[in-house]
Amino acid sequence: MTLVITSLLIITNVQAQIVIEPKKIQDINSSINITVEFTEDDFEFKKYNGYDKIIYPDGGLTTNIGEPMLPLKNILVALPSNMRATNVKLIDFVEKELSSSYNILPAQAFQKVGVSIKKPAYSFDTDIFSFSPLYPLEKVELIGMTDLAGQGISVVTVYPIQYNSNLKTLKLFTHIKFEIECEIGHSYGDYLPAFISETDKDIYIEKVKEMVINPEDVILQTKQEIQPLAIEPGTYDYVIITNYSWVSAFQTLADWKTQKGIPANIVTTESIYANYTGSTNQAKIRAFIIDAHSNWGSTFFLLGGDNDTIPFHTVTILGDDIPTDTYYSDYDDDWTCEVNVGRASVTGTGSGNGKIDNFISKILTYEKNPPTSDYAKNISLFGFDLDSVTDGEDCKIDIDSLYIPSDWTVTKVYDSYSGNHEDNVDTAVNNGQNLINHIDHSSEYYMGIGYTNHNWGLVTSEVDAFSNGNKQSIWYSIGCWASAFDFSNCIAEHFVRDTDGGGVAFVGNTRYGWYSVGDDDLASLRYDRYFFRSFFNQNHYKLGDLFSDHKMDAYNSMNIGDYNKYIFSELTLLGDPELPLWMNDPSNFDVYHLEEIETGSSSFNVHVENSSGNDMENAYVCLWKDDEVYLINYTDSSGNITFNPSPLTEGIMTVTVTMQDYIPYEGNVSVTSNQPPNTPNTPNPENGATDVNIDTILTWSCSDPDEDPLTYDVYFGTVNPPSIVSSNQTITSFDPGILDFGTTYYWKIIAWDDSDASAQGPIWSFTTIDNDPPNTPSDPNPYDGETNVNINSDISWTGGDPDGDEVTYDVYFGTTTPPPLVSPDQSDTSYDPGTMDYLTTYYWQIEAEDEYGYTTIGSEWSFTTEDEPENYPPEFSDEDPLNGVTNVLISTSTLSVYISDREGDSIDWSIETSPNIGSISSTSENNGTKICSISGLSYDTTYIWYVNATDAGSSDTTSEIYSFTTENNNNPPKKPTITGPTSGKAGTSYTYSITTTDPESDEVRYYINWGDDTNSDWIGPFESGEIVNKSHKWIETGSYIIKVKAKDVYEEESPETILIVTMPRNKVLFNSLFFKLFERFPFIQRLLSFIL
Repeated sequence: MTLVITSLLIITNVQAQIVIEPKKIQDINSSINITVEFTEDDFEFKKYNGYDKIIYPDGGLTTNIGEPMLPLKNILVALPSNMRATNVKLIDFVEKELSSSYNILPAQAFQKVGVSIKKPAYSFDTDIFSFSPLYPLEKVELIGMTDLAGQGISVVTVYPIQYNSNLKTLKLFTHIKFEIECEIGHSYGDYLPAFISETDKDIYIEKVKEMVINPEDVILQTKQEIQPLAIEPGTYDYVIITNYSWVSAFQTLADWKTQKGIPANIVTTESIYANYTGSTNQAKIRAFIIDAHSNWGSTFFLLGGDNDTIPFHTVTILGDDIPTDTYYSDYDDDWTCEVNVGRASVTGTGSGNGKIDNFISKILTYEKNPPTSDYAKNISLFGFDLDSVTDGEDCKIDIDSLYIPSDWTVTKVYDSYSGNHEDNVDTAVNNGQNLINHIDHSSEYYMGIGYTNHNWGLVTSEVDAFSNGNKQSIWYSIGCWASAFDFSNCIAEHFVRDTDGGGVAFVGNTRYGWYSVGDDDLASLRYDRYFFRSFFNQNHYKLGDLFSDHKMDAYNSMNIGDYNKYIFSELTLLGDPELPLWMNDPSNFDVYHLEEIETGSSSFNVHVENSSGNDMENAYVCLWKDDEVYLINYTDSSGNITFNPSPLTEGIMTVTVTMQDYIPYEGNVSVTSNQPPNTPNTPNPENGATDVNIDTILTWSCSDPDEDPLTYDVYFGTVNPPSIVSSNQTITSFDPGILDFGTTYYWKIIAWDDSDASAQGPIWSFTTIDNDPPNTPSDPNPYDGETNVNINSDISWTGGDPDGDEVTYDVYFGTTTPPPLVSPDQSDTSYDPGTMDYLTTYYWQIEAEDEYGYTTIGSEWSFTTEDEPENYPPEFSDEDPLNGVTNVLISTSTLSVYISDREGDSIDWSIETSPNIGSISSTSENNGTKICSISGLSYDTTYIWYVNATDAGSSDTTSEIYSFTTENNNNPPKKPTITGPTSGKAGTSYTYSITTTDPESDEVRYYINWGDDTNSDWIGPFESGEIVNKSHKWIETGSYIIKVKAKDVYEEESPETILIVTMPRNKVLFNSLFFKLFERFPFIQRLLSFIL
């Protein structure tokens, strides 16, 4: 649908924005031209019981019984100041004949949710076609006027489709242009209060803009000359109405509202009845609400008591006497809620079921101490059939798909689902739901949970048994009479009065809910949907505002008739109208402010961040101290707000920060007349200093004007602002330890006197000196380019660090350039490369690194080794036992090694042992294996043997040291035991238990041969004595020998154990023919059992 609005003053066209001074429009009439455009795609064409039903989403239907049910659209238009709509005139239109033939559904009576439906009479009231076969005849119709906060609003109904009953055809009006004629003289039922808070003013502006199609023309008006009737001057957003004896009990709630920036007042029924006129007490309460709204700016009213304390009003619609609190919220009877009203269903003081303390505790728990996960984004949808053709779950499905965010957890209990709905609802509630939505037949002490199909439902005792604890719910139901609070403790009251669970609020009907048979929208179901649209789509997150908004939106979206007025009147909020609902998991603030101020005027800054450290804009901050300080405002884009409180006396000033989806922050500020310490000063290092030593000590100066003893909190670090590192210290110095080079540090000092008064110093900073890297490695030995270097030479260099830091070195060495890394992070300035090759050029380089990670790399050096000598010394190989070997048998009787000389020189050699187990020496021998006999070896002993050899050609001696360790004195495991079935049925798995012990308690492994060509391989290890269970299945019949053996960690094996197992032949399975034979001749079965 497309809208084009043109405003006219007499004949002259002007832009949509209208700003007219009231004195200049006297005796002047005006009009507004509106163009509405539709397309066929705007509508849904459905079939129902052989009839055609056409739906305009979020629109209404003509509902006069027996007349064609066709779509309509209500349009609300903001009018210029003091104007009232007097007539609507069609200017022009464009029509389109829709193809096909249509059998339009006749409108039926709405049904009561909870009463057996009347059989529909699908026939037209022929009288409506006596004048013309066309329906409806009008394309636009002026319904009337409403207003809110000094903005007049005209209500116009547009009929986009016309039915021809003779031809059974439809015309779509794709373009309708009409004119709303206006005249001076509208009398507003309410104005924007002169003393309303900016927050509430913004709420009213947005609410009116949501209602009308021309939000740019909205101008709220204040009537300055309204005089208080019987109230003292003041500004109160929130008013609790209760009796005198309960004032002190409700004071906790009033104080919390005031503390968080919602000024609250408690007014007694006794004072209202004594100071206001009216034919009934209800009328006197209404007069007070009008007075408080107009002069205090009050927008939230809590009726503090059951109907015997705060009486309800009764309105008669469709023959039913309806208890209603709407009388108080829509106080000018124009079907628009001027204020937000909720009822505290309480019966007295105390903390028990239905008592005031319990009511307040639920509110404070929900607001201030909710579960931070698995709760706030939980919603349950309970949808059950209203009759055989009206599936309540269809409405829930639409709510889920149209409004509920995808990241919410939706628990659904629908009539089409299996299981016991009653049990599933109990489970869902007890698991904890923020919101609950319910559709089924109900009564004052019962709520259906599949009533139509299963006769299931909740009674009050089941509601009392809910155990959801602090996961309190807001329940919305369209069931009949569920909120009939004129009855003693109706089921909705049981829900909100429950001390161990239940809910913090209930929205429901005091009399009948209404629905259209076969429809998942319209009547009470439209209100049901719009509650969640107002919350999720329009962000009306304060419960009373949400409650009022959804009623007005739903009312204005449908045919404005008695059924609509019935529902609007009966819907009741049992709960706190100012309660902020959670739309996301609760988050926490980080709030920074002074913890102490002096009496008198001073600047007071509050800084607000989220838990991630991001500045929070538009956080709502309230400072409050008795009747001396009350300041409220929002933080700016930097998360800051600065106040100038002027407390007169010592005491506590509260700091409270609130914001949607954040747990309130509550802080206390001490107000004292004590003079705080002087500001810390004279920092050392001085602020902004550079080249500061990394071992510096921080010092400062500070004194106290009262000469009080002082302590200090030290904040220090590399981030700004710094974190606290020392608290409650008495000295004016701090040792931060060794600092990093070339780093900027931030620090500040907070001084405290013995009266807990403090003075915060500024944030100072300094930068440390830069670190010098290590000295460049130099003085290489061998020197760069040196030749004839001994092949066993070490390499060395000169290192060090100019700052005296510890230095490590990476050594790069090899025959390629660049050379590879061979020794990292060594502290010595020398390196042994081992025996090098003769006549080979080696390259080497040193990289130095100090303890702070600074590095310096030296030049790449080289040298060349000496020529190969003419004679080589003897060489050893093939030692036996191998060097370092273990588990050598103590029966070993010889040591051997192969000694050779390249030139074939004769060799003098010797072998010696320690401990002495033998020795030998010889002279002038040739190359060959040299053997030394040994004896007397002991278990688990390490022996060292020394080999020396000298050749005759060079007289060079070669020496090597070898070692070996003998075996343990080990015993094998004992023979295993195996237990288990020795007979069974082929194809069945059987379990066997195996165990053994080892004399030395070594771990053991088992080898199992199952006797059917399968085995387990070695399994384990297992503890000595541990019982091991293994299962096996023999496929074929026969006898099998199980063999089991064990071995220890030294591979010593135990003797083998055997177990014989028999798998006898299975009995033959007979087919059904034999079973029939056995049934008739039982003796045959007994005979065969002896044969088989």
